[in-house]
Amino acid sequence: MNISKSGNYTNLCTGSIKDSINWGPDMHCFDAIPHKPFPCAVMHRGAGRAESHLICWYPSIGGEIVINGHYILQDSNYYYKCSPYFKNTFSKSKHPAVQLAKFIVPESNLTQYGWRDDISIPSFKVTDNFGNMDQFSLKFNDSDHFDVPAMV
Repeated sequence: MNISKSGNYTNLCTGSIKDSINWGPDMHCFDAIPHKPFPCAVMHRGAGRAESHLICWYPSIGGEIVINGHYILQDSNYYYKCSPYFKNTFSKSKHPAVQLAKFIVPESNLTQYGWRDDISIPSFKVTDNFGNMDQFSLKFNDSDHFDVPAMV
């Protein structure tokens, strides 16, 4: 199978994820994605759970992916400044693919503070060895399609 066109998605960046709430002087509540390439989905899951998970999905566009900064979580008593670091170089894939960067905080029942999930739907056009063309998209959500995207 060969991709004729891949990775159509809306770029997300720190500015599209954070709200206007600031944590202290000049510190935003989400500032973990410093530059392109930007992920196609950034999601958090933690309310009612034993651990808090932040995931960033990247389409297979190739290049160096960097996550370096911070984001704020809260429970009923405390605020948590999480400072993830991830750096890796990915080759552009010949096949439809996405990469997942996942960060786990071992605290229960944490929720986002001053920022929100931001999800785009990447779509792929594919051509098989016989010249048949089709298209599919990946869907993400905070339940069954958090760790594994759905193909729609």
